[in-house]
Amino acid sequence: MDKFLKKPTTSSDASASGCGKTKFRKYDQSYIQFGFTELANKPQCVVCSEVLSAESESLYKVFVQATEPFEFDWKKCVSICSDGAMALTGKKSGLIARLKSFIPNASWAHCFLHRQALAAKKMPDECSKF
Repeated sequence: MDKFLKKPTTSSDASASGCGKTKFRKYDQSYIQFGFTELANKPQCVVCSEVLSAESESLYKVFVQATEPFEFDWKKCVSICSDGAMALTGKKSGLIARLKSFIPNASWAHCFLHRQALAAKKMPDECSKF
């Protein structure tokens, strides 16, 4: 996901996003390949036309709306896997905590592909060349 975010290039851009201000994400054009399109610099889901946000409340609403038509038996859900973002994993108001309110037996796991990507970022260049 990080590769689709446009990072600030100048120090004035980086200092403009101070603490307490609303953060606006700018997404790269290649984001469209993965089922999203842009709407006023915010990604929009192609399936349900919802404008995506990093807030757990809106993530929860989009998740519930997207899964309602399938009528899943949530009692059979044993695990929830995510990338570890705070909007997902917050202990009180994150998406995982909200899902556990109606899926009490499910455990959370950090996605192994995201863990590998995080480990590879810190890996020395000599080790990453095979």
